[in-house]
Amino acid sequence: MSKATKFLEQYLGLYSTRISDGKFTVFKNPSKKEMKEAGTNETTKRLIIRFIADSKTKTFYVWPAFEGLHIDMWKQLGTNYFVQDVQNLRIFCGSAELEGSKWVVTNSDAFEVYGDGKEWEQSFSWVSKWVDYKDYVASI
Repeated sequence: MSKATKFLEQYLGLYSTRISDGKFTVFKNPSKKEMKEAGTNETTKRLIIRFIADSKTKTFYVWPAFEGLHIDMWKQLGTNYFVQDVQNLRIFCGSAELEGSKWVVTNSDAFEVYGDGKEWEQSFSWVSKWVDYKDYVASI
């Protein structure tokens, strides 16, 4: 594991949330290998992740899709302002699935508040390092 991953595990710990009584790892600015590790699901045999992109710190957090909820994770990361941070373009949260060699955004409940997408694109174009969001944005 990378130094950043070990730091995040120490910082967040492996913890439980409302929908998971198991423990799981959260990756900060993950490598491709770490993205796959987070997305691996033995039950569905599909590679799916949840993520939060923080435009203020340019940090990308990833964890298993069937574990913690976005709002719970944002609280674990130290803020109770989830809705406001979505509305103010501080965070972009969603899920993505591995399709071929790239992670493709498949869902973002918060995306409807972003308007025509131009301001969103200015705030979050940097997330393309981890996930491909263009088809999802075009479909809305």
